[in-house]
Amino acid sequence: SGIIDPAGDIFPGSRGGQDWYTIPYPSSPCNDDYWMMAADVQASADGAQLESYDQIIYFSPYSSACGYSGSTIIGSRTAYINGVFTVSNIAHEIGHQFKAGHALSYECYNGQTRVPLSANCQTHEYGDPFDSMGGRIAHDYHYNAIHKGGFRWYEPTTPNRTIDVATSGTYTVQRFAYPEAGPKTLRIPRSGSQYFYVEYRQPYGFDAFPPNDP
Repeated sequence: SGIIDPAGDIFPGSRGGQDWYTIPYPSSPCNDDYWMMAADVQASADGAQLESYDQIIYFSPYSSACGYSGSTIIGSRTAYINGVFTVSNIAHEIGHQFKAGHALSYECYNGQTRVPLSANCQTHEYGDPFDSMGGRIAHDYHYNAIHKGGFRWYEPTTPNRTIDVATSGTYTVQRFAYPEAGPKTLRIPRSGSQYFYVEYRQPYGFDAFPPNDP
């Protein structure tokens, strides 16, 4: 939320404005720290009380000198967007601001056959295709269950969204992105502090993936 506009403040200009600050640095080499500090100076001169914001996102025209479309440190209050102004790219960097890591996948094999679990498994850094923290930067998908839990997405207005499974049985979860009452996630203990999270994804809203998507 913003201080001037509850929906969020944009500097320079009013919300939705297309003005830019011109900063005294070239677009190459890549130096987003200096670019952001230079923008701070100009925004502060315009009356922005930057210390009062929980999160700040800096946008710039694309620079090919930077090898990424966005950058932030996990848990940082600032994020940098390099010319790719899509919902999915911005959501990815905001997720890092909210302390989420990447949405990995875990692929297991028995010989050449993929199986749910085995002694032969590999992780892939951006492997979850149905999460903004994964690798599909061109798609606008919800965060997955473990990330939503970490963001306290379900609390305090929608409690009891997660079922902690303690015994074998039959459990029902609602479609993940649909505005339906009831549990959205199963959390199943595996070993130590590890859990399986089970969610039921269907094409809806931002989760509008093709029905035949694997």
